[in-house]
Amino acid sequence: MKNKLFWSQYNYLKKSDKHGYLIYNTETNNFAKLPEESFNQFQQIELNNELIETLNDDFKETLKKQRILVEDKKSYLYRRRMKYNFQAFDTSNLGLAVAPTTSCNFICPYCYEGEKKHVTMNEETELNLLNFIDSHKRTNTLNLTWYGGEPLMGFSSIQRILEGIKNINHIKLGLHNMPTNGYLLNKDVSLFFKEHPMDSIQITIDGAKEHHDTLRMLPGNLPTFDRIIQNIDTFMDYNSNTEVFIRMNLSHENINSYGDTYLKLMNYWKGRKLSIYPAFVKDFSESCKTNCLLVKRDEKLDFFIELKDKYDIDVNFNPYNQCTGLCGATLINYYVVGPEGEMYKCWNDLGVKDRIVGYLDIKEPTNYDLTAMYLAGPNLMDDPQCIDCKILPICTGGCLWVRHKNLYENKEYDYSCCTRKNNIERMFDIHYEQVLQRKIEKKI
Repeated sequence: MKNKLFWSQYNYLKKSDKHGYLIYNTETNNFAKLPEESFNQFQQIELNNELIETLNDDFKETLKKQRILVEDKKSYLYRRRMKYNFQAFDTSNLGLAVAPTTSCNFICPYCYEGEKKHVTMNEETELNLLNFIDSHKRTNTLNLTWYGGEPLMGFSSIQRILEGIKNINHIKLGLHNMPTNGYLLNKDVSLFFKEHPMDSIQITIDGAKEHHDTLRMLPGNLPTFDRIIQNIDTFMDYNSNTEVFIRMNLSHENINSYGDTYLKLMNYWKGRKLSIYPAFVKDFSESCKTNCLLVKRDEKLDFFIELKDKYDIDVNFNPYNQCTGLCGATLINYYVVGPEGEMYKCWNDLGVKDRIVGYLDIKEPTNYDLTAMYLAGPNLMDDPQCIDCKILPICTGGCLWVRHKNLYENKEYDYSCCTRKNNIERMFDIHYEQVLQRKIEKKI
């Protein structure tokens, strides 16, 4: 007896004014162009699953292979949950985001770190960190991120810790990266990282020099842009294999200048291993002092379309359909380490005393409830709105920290759903056109 087939909830039918009758499946991330008769037939099947039996067996088998028809309506959700759990509880890797200091040399008015106290790691804590890493005998790889504050204000700690890691024989350094404001990324620092190479480094600017220097300032309102650009040049001279990501912060104050600034900088760094990407300013700490001027979710699509159409900047509208919804906070072997040896699960928790889950020199967790909430608490696969959503396979479910803040502290952060959800009609045509273009390019 054949198993009953169901219309996949991840199918999306659209009659496009530009491209005719289309079906898109978010699980496979594939499009198909349909005859009008098939399109109308599929619309009826979507309303009445029993009409699948009117299709011939060969056609049903083809649709089944394309996951347009499925034998179990929940099979994708189960497979995603299984993948999530496998990765969340994998102990072969240890992931650490180490903040050697919470101090920063900038006085950015929108800083998400808020009014947290400034502390720098001492050598006793550095030794505790190395012992903590060494204690993970079943772990093969250490993935390491330097964090802060501004991590390079704790550069001497970084140097000692990296030298110490070299003496831990059973573990190798895997992914190695750092976000930084770039101001202290001088020649000596660049030469050190040539000997202790990073896979990538993220350096933040606030758009064009004129705007940047009104926000990312030294005490006394001193400018920083020119020094950062000079340091990026120096770093790339000595670290040609490290991928450099320039994060350009955007709000309504500077969003319209992104295209021109992007093209100017990419031309300046032409041929270098460097990428520039936009990052929309968010207010998590509620310490924003610039009226925030936040870019709303619906406005982001207009921004990306303009980059493509007006500036001919390559924007990838093709979604990633291997999402799990995982982040460091959801991994059993991942911690954010503060400068006093305190440990957290999420970057956003750094410096918040009641979010500490343990200490480097104490073997057992000190906050089981918070640890359990991050590892096994509510996520997108417990949210009925997410479970029933057509775009679940191409959505990460948003930030877990935000989800928990909204659930448990009655916050109203609007950063959970992806841009596509409110713009599915517009995204459909843009995505399909990009798929067609890439097929043409492959043929050429």
